[in-house]
Amino acid sequence: MSSNGSGLACLSKVVLQVRQALATTGQPWALFGGGAVAAFHPARVIRDIDFITFDSVLPSAAAILGTGLVRDDYHQSIIRYANVDIYGRLKIRTAQGLFIFGIDEEMSRRIQVGRVAALQLSLPILSREDNIVLKAILKRGAQHDKQDLNDIRILHEVGPLDLDYLEWRIERCAARGWADQLLQQMEILS
Repeated sequence: MSSNGSGLACLSKVVLQVRQALATTGQPWALFGGGAVAAFHPARVIRDIDFITFDSVLPSAAAILGTGLVRDDYHQSIIRYANVDIYGRLKIRTAQGLFIFGIDEEMSRRIQVGRVAALQLSLPILSREDNIVLKAILKRGAQHDKQDLNDIRILHEVGPLDLDYLEWRIERCAARGWADQLLQQMEILS
């Protein structure tokens, strides 16, 4: 998605539709990934928008949006709606193994509303710690047209992190020895 005004205006309209559909479910949901980083760092270019919720929410949200669910090797199911993806539990395969990243009670308690200036919208945002863990697992860079390492730096520089929760989330995602090593190299964890 281009960062030009008309492209962002179109994306903003789609996000409004998705926000309405997810809000009607009454279940927790949040913006994550690059869009969430943009809430903390307005200069972050947004190419697409990613939301996460419970797997059980996806069928009703898809029906409200008038679209279907897509299933693949990495996700139990996903909604692809224009430049917006709505995920349930993510199954992330890397050379280091399979990591599960999904919304849970603790994650949902840490969701905060943040403003994404480029979209001129306020949205529920996954915590910085949760986004850092996800990006540390993925660890994608320019070769994938992604900015995971830079996003981790941005999220770290915003302010103090809950390091106990960050380490708990790493353990919960079974990413000990992978995500924590990267965060130690980046001097976020000791």
